[in-house]
Amino acid sequence: MALSSRDQPGSRTQNVKFNERTELARYIDEDQRLSGNRPASSAFLANPGDTHLSVNSRDIENLDQIASYFYAILQENKNNRAIAVALHRIATYNDEIRKVGVSLVYRTQDEMWFFADADASQPAYRHRPVPSM
Repeated sequence: MALSSRDQPGSRTQNVKFNERTELARYIDEDQRLSGNRPASSAFLANPGDTHLSVNSRDIENLDQIASYFYAILQENKNNRAIAVALHRIATYNDEIRKVGVSLVYRTQDEMWFFADADASQPAYRHRPVPSM
C-alpha cells in the first residue's frame, strides 16, 4: 500500500473511497496469534521499515484474493501452513488510532483520511497497486 488509489492509472484502486464502513484485511503472522487464532495487539503495528500499517481493502479484492496474495509473499516457504487474516472496518482502526492520541481528519474533497498533523498531508490509508484484471 505505497501509493494513494488516485495515483494508479489502470489499476482497480482508482476511485476507491475509504469510508467508515470499508473493511480492511491484515495478515497475522504465527507469532502474532493468540489462543483461538485471535490476533495479538502486535499484529497491528507497522511492519519493520514501514511508515504505515499495511492492509488490503475488501472493496478491491475478495478474501480469497487477499489470502492468496499474503500466502504468495509471506508464507510460501513456511511448510504450506495456513495463513490468518484479520478483518476490521476503518471505523475500528480510527477508534483505536484516536485512543492512543493520534488525530485524524476526513477531507471530503479528497475522500480520504489524513493524519491531522500540522499540514495534514499524510494519508492515513493507502492502497497498494492492484492491476486491473
